[in-house]
Amino acid sequence: MTTGVAIVVALLAIVQSVFGVGLLVFGTPSLLLMGLPFTHAIGILLPASLAVSLLQMRHGPRQDSRFGRQFALWCLAPLVLTMTFVLLTGSRIALNAMIASILAAFAILRSSASLRGKVSSFVKKRTSTFLVVVGVVHGASNLGGGLVTVLAASMHDKKEDVRGVVAFCYAQLAVIQLLVLGWLSPEVFGWHQLGAAAISSSAFILLGRAVFALISARTFDHLLTGLLASFSALLFAMSAGLF
Repeated sequence: MTTGVAIVVALLAIVQSVFGVGLLVFGTPSLLLMGLPFTHAIGILLPASLAVSLLQMRHGPRQDSRFGRQFALWCLAPLVLTMTFVLLTGSRIALNAMIASILAAFAILRSSASLRGKVSSFVKKRTSTFLVVVGVVHGASNLGGGLVTVLAASMHDKKEDVRGVVAFCYAQLAVIQLLVLGWLSPEVFGWHQLGAAAISSSAFILLGRAVFALISARTFDHLLTGLLASFSALLFAMSAGLF
């Protein structure tokens, strides 16, 4: 693992420490731009992401068992099928523009207090369908984190609960992805995975928890909307071939 990759992991681990996402949604395109193959990029990012998610779950609220079963039933199977297809065929499913449009729409709607309740109601009524989409998107591109954030923000208002749902979902996604990756691309695994996990864990313990505690609920809400908008812009740029 190069110094540049280690710096990316450390910085995005702090972002993930606050929002529950960051390492995969921003780290995947970053490492691809640095020249790493897709399998090697996710081979580094998944252990780092899992380490942060597990620490967040340890220090965060417990999740509803009903939601846990729903997530496992509707999200994990599509994830496995899509990821297996991508790794076996070497195909990259072009979903960037679609995901960017969804995230942009939610970011705009979340900025309106009068529309936010309607957005939450819309997502809650279609949670199972939403989870299937998350599984397909994440299995195809490793970029389903933005959609997971939309779901969590629709379920809860408190920042601890929003991050808790994201961490819970991300931990399960990472475990399944690592199992599929180990089955189909075992050559990407090595000691550098432990190094990536150690870097992200250190970032969470040394800085991430303190930053999260300092951010007020109102600021967190605004930053979360900004995060969705930033992720949307990134994906639009990628779909346009700007990088």
